[in-house]
Amino acid sequence: MTDRQQRWFNTKLWPAACRAQRWSPSDREHKLYVIGEILGREIKTTKDIGWGEEFDKVKSELELLARPDDFDTAMLAADEHAGERKRIEFSINRDFPVSYWQKISWDRWRVNDLAELTIEQLRDLRRTLSQRQRAKLEQKPTKETKPSLPSLPSVPTS
Repeated sequence: MTDRQQRWFNTKLWPAACRAQRWSPSDREHKLYVIGEILGREIKTTKDIGWGEEFDKVKSELELLARPDDFDTAMLAADEHAGERKRIEFSINRDFPVSYWQKISWDRWRVNDLAELTIEQLRDLRRTLSQRQRAKLEQKPTKETKPSLPSLPSVPTS
């Protein structure tokens, strides 16, 4: 987990699940047991939770425990790619102009909304955008940008 995820886990996720389930938030053994059950492996500390897919899984399960009657929470918990999807959509919107990625998306899948793409299409779009960005950065300039300096006369040393 990242430091930010760790703070959110300790101040929001875990306490909310404990309130709803009537658990003691300070029961460390129980916390590690619950997280271990969610992940399907034993953990010794909450820092053993991975920052990506594992954190998404723990987050969605704890949110479901905190709000078991909330339909939207249940639907998000059922989508195993919700966290990855959110990260990819955020990075695409942060790194590329909307008109640019929409043109690529439309040409390939006839879709202008990232939410309508499957997770595989979203991964493919992100990969394509990254490759094009990298290629553009690696392109050699056609004209020499640095003028060569004339050589200086050697200075005699005495």
